[in-house]
Amino acid sequence: MLGSFRIRLLVVIAIVALVGYSLQSGNWSRNLVEPALRVILYEDQWANRVLAAFSERLAGRQLEPAVSDQVLQLPCAYTGVLLPFGSSWYTGQNESEPSPGILLQVNPNTAVKPILPGKITMIKGEAGQYTAVIEHEQGLTSEYGQLDRVLVRTGQTVTKDTVIGRSGNQFYFAVNSPQGPLDPSNLFP
Repeated sequence: MLGSFRIRLLVVIAIVALVGYSLQSGNWSRNLVEPALRVILYEDQWANRVLAAFSERLAGRQLEPAVSDQVLQLPCAYTGVLLPFGSSWYTGQNESEPSPGILLQVNPNTAVKPILPGKITMIKGEAGQYTAVIEHEQGLTSEYGQLDRVLVRTGQTVTKDTVIGRSGNQFYFAVNSPQGPLDPSNLFP
C-alpha cells in the first residue's frame, strides 16, 4: 500500500509541475491545459469539496507573512549539499527518512556563525558531534549540528559575527518557526 501511495504522489507532483510549466509557456500549451483545469476545478465534485474545505479552514484567519528587518547570512562556507531539506530516499536501505534541515559538505575546521542575532538556548552532544541551538526574534530557532568544537555557552547572546563553533567534514543546519521546520535551501544555492 505504501509503495503505491508513493507512486501516486510522484505522479501528482509530476502533473503539477507539467501544468505549471504549461501555463507559463506559450499559447499552444496554455490552450491545451486551461480547459482541462476548468473541468477539474469547476465541474468535478470531489475537487469542489476539497477546495471548499480548504477555504473554510482559511476563512477568518489573518495571514501573516514571515518578515524580519534583518538579512540572513550563510552560517558557513560549504563545498556541496549532501542531504537536502525534506525527505530523501536511501536506495541501499530501501527507505525514506525525513530531513528537517540540510546536511552540507564543508572543509574541516570551518568557522560557523549565526544566520541572525539571538541567544544560545541549548548545546548538546559530545566531541565531534556537538549541536548548538539559537533562538531568534519572532520565534525562529536555528540549529547548527555536527560541530567539532563549540565556542559559545548556553545563555550567551550572539551577533552575526560571533563564531559559534568549528565544523568537521560535514555540517547540519536547520531553521524552525513555531509552525514547524522551514526550508533553508535558498541560503545554499
